[in-house]
Amino acid sequence: METLALDEPAGCEVCGADLEWIECWQCLGDGGFDLYEEDPIFYAPGDRESCDECGGQGGWLGCTMKHDSAECRETEGHK
Repeated sequence: METLALDEPAGCEVCGADLEWIECWQCLGDGGFDLYEEDPIFYAPGDRESCDECGGQGGWLGCTMKHDSAECRETEGHK
């Protein structure tokens, strides 16, 4: 289970529901890309580039209610 840092919100800012870790779709949770693997002629082993989608974090916290917009979806038990 992911532990929240002190500066991270404890719940959704819109509805107060729990947050879950959502793995980045672009880097698949790695936080970046191995450039040597992409082009071993140009890059040295260990050269990496941070993912621009997640800022190198590998993902982000998202509301468990899966917001469609700035407001929560109205679902049973969550209004």
